[in-house]
Amino acid sequence: MIDGVSGSASLTVSALSVTRLVVTTQPGGATGGVNFATQPVVQLRDVNGNPVGTATAAVTAAIASGAGTLSGTTTVSAVNGVATFTDLRVDAPGSHTLVFSTPEVATATSAVFTVAAGATPASLAIQTQPGGAVSGSAFLDQPVIRVLDSTGAVVSGFQHRRHRNAHDRHGHAQWHHDRNAASGIARFTDLRIDGAGNDALTFTTANPSLTVTSVVFTVGASGPPG
Repeated sequence: MIDGVSGSASLTVSALSVTRLVVTTQPGGATGGVNFATQPVVQLRDVNGNPVGTATAAVTAAIASGAGTLSGTTTVSAVNGVATFTDLRVDAPGSHTLVFSTPEVATATSAVFTVAAGATPASLAIQTQPGGAVSGSAFLDQPVIRVLDSTGAVVSGFQHRRHRNAHDRHGHAQWHHDRNAASGIARFTDLRIDGAGNDALTFTTANPSLTVTSVVFTVGASGPPG
């Protein structure tokens, strides 16, 4: 009763919309080209800092500082107001931060974390040998080269390196000389040799300097002009 007036009133509490992102689990345990051992988790909160458990917005991760490329599933949808990343990785060593964003909401930046250098390339191996060769035509079987560490495992962090060249032993080969490796594997697509006979290809890379030579294969003579 207030001043002789009695009665009742109701108060309705409405859920507030998402206005900010908070990184609740920081990325960590990072090695170049390998998924982070600790994947980031981002919570969606309202203006008062309270979790918005009904939020399902998509949250996108990107590199805020540091070199290289962020790979994996970089955009995930929040579940019960939490966006959990599972397979993020960065291919370049050094100090990095990630930034997380969702439309019309303030971004959040992770703590600084260090990406360790990946495994060191120790050798090249031929996964697919060249074959099906006819003079002047692209091989039917184009070579595929793997970059291996000292244990024989593919160096998945090895990519975008130049000077992945192939040369035949007679100087007759023609193709695009550079082929970048992606996740430790270089796939050639248009190699050919002008001139029939037995031949082999040598594949090399710089930094580090590695070499591997294919098996000897036969280049058939081209047919007469049609």
